[in-house]
Amino acid sequence: MYQQRPIRRSQLVTPFGVGAIINFPGDESLMTCGLDVWPLALEACPPELKITEERLQRRLRVSHFRLPPEYRDPGPGVEYPRIRVPFIRFPRWHYCPRCGAMEKLEIYSNPRRPQRCKGLNFNTGMSCHTLTDWKRPHLIPVRFIALCEAGHIEDFPFMEWVHWDNDKKALKPITDHCHLRLRAGRSAARQREGHEALNWLRRAEKLAGEAGDEATVKEARSYRKWIEVP
Repeated sequence: MYQQRPIRRSQLVTPFGVGAIINFPGDESLMTCGLDVWPLALEACPPELKITEERLQRRLRVSHFRLPPEYRDPGPGVEYPRIRVPFIRFPRWHYCPRCGAMEKLEIYSNPRRPQRCKGLNFNTGMSCHTLTDWKRPHLIPVRFIALCEAGHIEDFPFMEWVHWDNDKKALKPITDHCHLRLRAGRSAARQREGHEALNWLRRAEKLAGEAGDEATVKEARSYRKWIEVP
């Protein structure tokens, strides 16, 4: 049977153990759940999953070790079929790569129906409201999270961050009509490259104008419009 999110047993030990964020195909980001919710966690360990290492057991004060479970198709003589390791969606904040609309998705969802952009109508820039539902892009994760020194992890509080009133030191009201939008900026390196390109085009336009080459002047101006930011 084809697995929608294939992962090897050894990978569940390292590097994709408990708390690891895994990027699956289709821009799906999931986190491995804790051992307390894994299959057979509250039951006696099956012999085929049990590992004995006496010196390490004494050192860690445990009775035994377990292999991570593996998925098996049901069939004659197959024990514990269709065991799946639990994952949750993380981060939950996603955005549309076309219009930038952000949405905080549920922890669990149907993998056969990836979440698409809702098609909000923005006053500026590109919007997806003119597209039919099936033509709207799938949402992809926002790669910003919050982490404390004790190791706790959570989604970055985007909504609270943009609604914070620094003068009053209080949070502004957040309603269902509040929507966020991710607008990608330019890095310092890209800005520097853009300035260099603009200077080169200006020099080319000036030299072409002095030489009476109108075709080159028009071409330089057309390229400059694509680089200049209002």
